[in-house]
Amino acid sequence: DEELPDLFGGNKEATAEKFEIAQHDIVWAEFRNLYWPALVRCVKKKERKASVWYLDSPRKCFKVPFKKIKSFSDPEMTALIKNEVENSPMKAKHKKVWLNAITYIRRKNQGYTDDPASFFDLNKHYLVYKDNKFDKQCLDDIENRGTALKNADSD
Repeated sequence: DEELPDLFGGNKEATAEKFEIAQHDIVWAEFRNLYWPALVRCVKKKERKASVWYLDSPRKCFKVPFKKIKSFSDPEMTALIKNEVENSPMKAKHKKVWLNAITYIRRKNQGYTDDPASFFDLNKHYLVYKDNKFDKQCLDDIENRGTALKNADSD
């Protein structure tokens, strides 16, 4: 039997947890009203929080409530974040971190076991930069899926 969410507000898990958060996942985590790519370091289910490294500063760990963590692969969230970042003074840094996150996920799916702290250190040149053309294409594909979903919803 499946449990149905309480429509009268008794079950907050249905709204706060839309996807399963696991250690070493790349997610969107809110920081100062802007979502940034982050690596999940530890999940505290009882506290309903996760410790994350924001990928622009991977050596600093922050506890973030589940409600401020979103799936990195959600095309609607990707489109929303892209619009928010357009007017941000952090646009260039955000895009660089975003591309690195996509590269990290791609390499992880190919079986590479990169050290996240070294991989996301923006002061070091990592071998991933030679693949940026491919990664920009991945970013465009994700953005196009979000646009296609919005257009389908409006029909």
